[in-house]
Amino acid sequence: VPVDPDSIEAERVHVMSHGWAPGLGPVVSGHDGLLRVWDEAATTPSGVRFDSWYPLLADAIRDHDPEAVVLGFSWIDRSGTDPRPIRSAQSQSRTVLAARSLALGLGEALTSGPHQIHLIGFSHGSKVVALAGLLLDAPPRHLTLLDSPEGLLPVIGGAFNDLTPYLRLYDIGGETGQTFVDNYASEFGIHYGERQGLGEVVDVELDPATHPIDRAASDHSYAHAWYVASWEHSVGLAWSPMLDTASSPESRQLRQSAGSHPWRLEPNPEAEPAPRLEELVHHINQLRVEPLVLDSSGRQSQWSVHWRRPGDFAVTGRIRWLAGPPNAQLSVFVQGRELWRSRHGWDQEPIRIALVPFADLRAGPKLVRIRVDSSEPAQVELQRAAVSGVAVPTLSEVRSWVYPTLRMFTWPVSLFSEATWRLTRIADYSLERLESLVARDDDTTDG
Repeated sequence: VPVDPDSIEAERVHVMSHGWAPGLGPVVSGHDGLLRVWDEAATTPSGVRFDSWYPLLADAIRDHDPEAVVLGFSWIDRSGTDPRPIRSAQSQSRTVLAARSLALGLGEALTSGPHQIHLIGFSHGSKVVALAGLLLDAPPRHLTLLDSPEGLLPVIGGAFNDLTPYLRLYDIGGETGQTFVDNYASEFGIHYGERQGLGEVVDVELDPATHPIDRAASDHSYAHAWYVASWEHSVGLAWSPMLDTASSPESRQLRQSAGSHPWRLEPNPEAEPAPRLEELVHHINQLRVEPLVLDSSGRQSQWSVHWRRPGDFAVTGRIRWLAGPPNAQLSVFVQGRELWRSRHGWDQEPIRIALVPFADLRAGPKLVRIRVDSSEPAQVELQRAAVSGVAVPTLSEVRSWVYPTLRMFTWPVSLFSEATWRLTRIADYSLERLESLVARDDDTTDG
């Protein structure tokens, strides 16, 4: 069913995102018009499709929650490539653009009423939904990651999601106002909960070889095949805090039980949740301290920001609406492109934090512009604008990157390059936190 602007009124909304679509690139480029993943023509020459789990999961959700709305997101125009494995890096590099499209699309589709949103991403789609959740007007209630590629092989191929810094921007947990994050690793996934600041993530280690199930075409797709049927066994989808009858996981680190059915889980003694840290996002430099009032007559705030590594920083703006109709919108533009949008009238808090990622932009000075658009007079106060970066990697994270590389001596050239790049990146993190940002503020008035 097509989704029109302001057409989603349901309180509970579940959104699914596919991942890399190898072999579909030539089909997409040769199609007349935009091809979506659920279209009949979205099939590779060898007969492979990438939406097979969409209707199955949608049916499972609607069977237990008929009032919920289930949405499918398509980004095969960006994730579709030729079938060569090396092209997986191309799909990963376009996840930020897809996340922005998803966030903007949801913002337009949802009405102004309260919504609980569940974002579900498979493979590279895990990064799409994780980043899109940071761009929404309000954080999602539930975020599900299905075998997000993070292991050594995706790292070597340049296809790893590197979700750790993005997940640290969430307030993770099961309480009201928090985001419940569950992660399922079947081939390329890792235990996020072992990393500093992510101890509240629920990790489930799946073993396709020991517990084969139907509809799992590969170890990678095992994650979404398992998740589709999880509700029937009071795990996985049944943990969602959006449900009135939600169950609770026995532990934050789980694995499949040996000798039992695939959906029987037990605590994973080999994984230890990391302690929760109160502060992992460090403000590098405050660009504006005094509040600035923006109005719909055209006053805008603009400044330049300099940073070193794209993807490690985000502009955060603390904003408060003073006046205006419900349809008033606040937009953030970087180099003339809209990267973030928020509508007036969120219900839970009068003050909001804007998170604007720069992951796909080249390093260097960038002009950031904030604009208010409204059909009637409106005013919003920008209380603070800052540039934030993620914490320096911990020693345990360094070991997880370097030690496997040193052990894999059979691939000396490529793995040595990866270790060198990682060590350089760690040095960049340390240096960049000490650098001063070059900032320029001025106000302009449009005609």
